[in-house]
Amino acid sequence: MLRSDAKQGLTIGLGMFAAVLFSASTIVAQAPPASGGTSAIAITSPADGAKVTLRFLIQGKVQDAKLSVYVLVKPVTTNGTWWVQPAPTLNSDGHWHVNAYFGDAEHGSGEDFKITALASPERGLLSEGQQLSTAELETRRQRPGVHSAIVQVSRE
Repeated sequence: MLRSDAKQGLTIGLGMFAAVLFSASTIVAQAPPASGGTSAIAITSPADGAKVTLRFLIQGKVQDAKLSVYVLVKPVTTNGTWWVQPAPTLNSDGHWHVNAYFGDAEHGSGEDFKITALASPERGLLSEGQQLSTAELETRRQRPGVHSAIVQVSRE
């Protein structure tokens, strides 16, 4: 049987342990997504598997509206060339949109395309019409900033 002082010390010690454990779990739960994570920027439209037209509005949300957003599109049938789209319009709440190209009048009809979005503290990192290989895109996805999941669509 524990003495009264020992019981009190044990109770205080367990209480402090619980408080520290609770504080640590709260800090972890509130930590921002890691750099390169997919939750800090998202493509909200079109959905994966959607049908698109030659020009189609891509919409999304970035958690930090101070970051620059870049949208890239790639025909699935090519060897991995990603095309940088026009600079998206970015609202102060982090919502963004861009009217993207899915091929041109002669190319792309009936084809599948992949879309991704990058957010970076670097302004001017990419420019409209710039082409990146899949390897170059992966290198850029490793830089400070974040990237969305890849969405695949089909052009009508």
